Amino acid sequence: MNETTELLNDYTKQKHIDILYSNITRINFNIKPITSENWINETNIPYIATSYLLDSYSCLHDRPDMAFTFLWKSINNCYKTLGINKILNSTDPNIRLSDALGIDYLIDEINNKKNDVVSVNYNIISLINEYAKVIPLKPFKFLSNQILKGYVMEEAGIPNLLIGSTYSSFKKSYPDIYQKIVNTYGQSYKAISNPTVIDQKVNLGITDLKKSKSIPKSLAEKLKDLFENRTTTVQNSGGANSYTLSITDDKIMIRLLIKTLLYSIRNNSVHGNLVSRLNSDYVNNESLKTAINIYFLGHMFLSLALYVNNEIAIADLKTNEENLNILKQINNCT
Repeated sequence: MNETTELLNDYTKQKHIDILYSNITRINFNIKPITSENWINETNIPYIATSYLLDSYSCLHDRPDMAFTFLWKSINNCYKTLGINKILNSTDPNIRLSDALGIDYLIDEINNKKNDVVSVNYNIISLINEYAKVIPLKPFKFLSNQILKGYVMEEAGIPNLLIGSTYSSFKKSYPDIYQKIVNTYGQSYKAISNPTVIDQKVNLGITDLKKSKSIPKSLAEKLKDLFENRTTTVQNSGGANSYTLSITDDKIMIRLLIKTLLYSIRNNSVHGNLVSRLNSDYVNNESLKTAINIYFLGHMFLSLALYVNNEIAIADLKTNEENLNILKQINNCT
């Protein structure tokens, strides 16, 4: 009997935690919570957003992956509130609020306030850039696989229904970066793939298992370099063609972090497209650190969402600097 079956047959929360942390090493850490002097008056508290924020804190230390799901509900409420205000003040009667539009409004507002000074060390955009620099490799492996698998499936004529929305969104949103990836890593991955549909699932028909792992990993490293330094170079396997990937616009950086990384992870988790990260058979300490990093990144953007909605003051964003230092310490844990 495997651990999953054993646990389902006799479930307790403590047994679940014990099994989970038998495979990975628990990391003890703190987080500076989001709060504001504005909230001394109870009528100023964003009630729905903070209710889910408290839920996220309650499970953060045991299950940071689950905590992120609750955290996103807070973010969702913030961009919904922002979107309603925008639409009510719009002259276009045909606008309908959606997640995509609400997030776009949020990205716009954060970009508009990117130069607001948080502390002597950071303004908003420099704080965002510092958080981007410490994201571990694993989320970029997720993004890399989504891009490469989506590309070879589309090229093979696989129905769009079976191709992840992360791929379609990336292709549409960043055509220059996408095309350069396709011209290099995409062609290499296509050469070892022959996708077909079997029993309503896609079989990639991989012909070289070693390359099927090394190609996405190499692309993930390039994407991580791109997020850290705003530029990186990619080339095809023969080295004949070389391309520069660049993020020259702050708004694109904000969009990549919120919509391409955080929202994609949220979607794939909530819709059951990926195995629960810390329950996976392949879970390791990198998985745990990644879940913590994603939470801290989302936590920072939640504070910015509250700020652009005038729910908290600029001074309240200083906790993000403290949390950034905490996150760096977590990433240095062995």
